[in-house]
Amino acid sequence: MGAISLALALALLLRTADATWLISKEKREQREERRDFFLSLLTPLSSLLLLLRNAMQPTTVVFVYGSLLRGGQYHSLLQGAEFLGTDSLNHIDLYNLGPYPMAVRGQNRLYGECYRIPLSLLPRLDELEDHPRVYERQWVQLDSGTFAWVYLGRPEQVQGCSLIPSGRWLARDQSGA
Repeated sequence: MGAISLALALALLLRTADATWLISKEKREQREERRDFFLSLLTPLSSLLLLLRNAMQPTTVVFVYGSLLRGGQYHSLLQGAEFLGTDSLNHIDLYNLGPYPMAVRGQNRLYGECYRIPLSLLPRLDELEDHPRVYERQWVQLDSGTFAWVYLGRPEQVQGCSLIPSGRWLARDQSGA
């Protein structure tokens, strides 16, 4: 973060050095060329520094299938996460618990989205999912071969709840569940 601040300070210094009316036109043009050169470096430099900071931050992958999906009630918790794509998980049944779904080991396929998130976000997701009391966070291999964390419930928690045969939470109304 210090390098970005240094780069911004340099840009400010170059911009405020506009007391150039005291120097010759030739020197003023040379300063303006140098200023423009340094300013042209700032955007790529700050992008590179941001990329390096993100690369150094420990991350993990999470597979979401309910309220954390794009368009879901809590998707904003994944703001800044890297969307890796859609995926699925075989031998998982999805149930409608009313305001949210619960997936449990079963016979169907569960569909969702994968995100690369900072490890520091896992405790917030654990809190949302009430892990380990309600949902258990489990490390699984998805159908694509990707390994990810997923929050699963237990079969006794879904007794009497409607199965969503499509395995798609956002399409539950169209599936008749």
